[in-house]
Amino acid sequence: MCRPLFRIASAVVFTAIAALPLFADTLTVTQTVDSGPGSLRQALTDADANPGPDTVVFNIPVSDPGFNAAVGVWTIQPQTALPELTDDGTTIDGSTQAVFIGADTNPLGPEIELDGSSAGAENGLAIASSGNTVHGLVINRFAAFGINIYNRLATYNTVTGCYIGTDPTGTIAQGNGFSGIILYNGAADCTIGGATATHRNVVSGNGWSGVEIQAWNADNNVVIGNYIGVNATGNAALGNDREGVNIWSGATGNRIGGANPGESNVISANQWAGVSLGGAGTDLNVLHGNLIGTDATGTVLFGNGHSGIQISGASNIIGGSGGNEGNLISGNGSDGVAVGGASGIGNSIRQNSITANSGIGIRNLDGGNGELSPPVIISIGTAGVSGTAPPDSTVEIFSDEEDEGRVFEGSVSAGAAGDFLWAGTPTGPWVTATATDAIGNTSQFSAPSSLPIFADGFEDGTVSAWSVSVP
Repeated sequence: MCRPLFRIASAVVFTAIAALPLFADTLTVTQTVDSGPGSLRQALTDADANPGPDTVVFNIPVSDPGFNAAVGVWTIQPQTALPELTDDGTTIDGSTQAVFIGADTNPLGPEIELDGSSAGAENGLAIASSGNTVHGLVINRFAAFGINIYNRLATYNTVTGCYIGTDPTGTIAQGNGFSGIILYNGAADCTIGGATATHRNVVSGNGWSGVEIQAWNADNNVVIGNYIGVNATGNAALGNDREGVNIWSGATGNRIGGANPGESNVISANQWAGVSLGGAGTDLNVLHGNLIGTDATGTVLFGNGHSGIQISGASNIIGGSGGNEGNLISGNGSDGVAVGGASGIGNSIRQNSITANSGIGIRNLDGGNGELSPPVIISIGTAGVSGTAPPDSTVEIFSDEEDEGRVFEGSVSAGAAGDFLWAGTPTGPWVTATATDAIGNTSQFSAPSSLPIFADGFEDGTVSAWSVSVP
């Protein structure tokens, strides 16, 4: 599927001039007007013209006509496209406005707003160089992308502390026409977000996806600690019109979330899938520790409209084996995880909490994950949980209120004949299992088995077997 992309078709050519020294300049924005001395446009133009690192800071007085005292925000309304960042190492730091004023005038979010409603068919910011940082801006109502990071020179860029697609309070959708942030056509090794609240981006309310990573060589990017599809406090839905995160068309090796504190993304309330890993070549991407379909506490359901995660690439990892790497995937409008197509092979879905989705917990269809057969639970008793599974596979045991896998209980290897015995006591009330084979294919959940129930009405694990039923 081809999508129109604004101002990203041509490559940026740099001429190295070794004789010129590199100066680290501070470029100050002193007014909200669109052009001229003291404007953001002039600061970006100067940053591009000055080889080497530059920092754009904001020192705009409250007397400026673009200051809205009711919300404590200075609004810049570009009338045409802002200059692209074509020189390496530029930092645009919206948080400097509060430092200049000496107070946090907008405690609900950033103080500097870029309003694209008069800019025409343009992006908010376009980045075609390396090592740049965008921090502490509200970017909304541009007809194209909020931030467009593109081409093979656009590496090691960082976006933190921004509201992209919302108003300055982070509570009202004022979406950009396309995705909030796109990493495109070679943009690699970039970081979107961070592990602290200061570095968290809110990427919600946009006309396409929240974060889009597209095309070959858009690789090894990291998306951590963001709210994607919810408001700035993570307690209300504010979905993007398509996916929360869309990785497609050959983008490889990207990481969404992480195992460390603060790295989890909330990816919820988006109209399509929470996360899509789409198409042949969209391989080796990793999803760790995210909340997909819930609020920021993981207790209130804000399901994505379709599956929590949908996959048609190969060898992607959903969850992991490190104990705290699993994702919470709950409340979504279709399946928890859906893997489809002949290209969707070797996708490992391990140690996640998958529960209360409208479809089934894991669905492999049309050849996805080789449609690996799920385990069959034969007995639950004093010895543990036993059954059969694909030979030599890793079997994971789960408990759930119905037929998915809310609580990961443990894992065990099936033998060469496919028999397995997990020596533990599941919490129930229903027990399910998945199998993952040697090349990483994970099966659907098994049919659920109930814990034994005795005449006293209590569930117990004190018999060797029990006939099971489906909830």
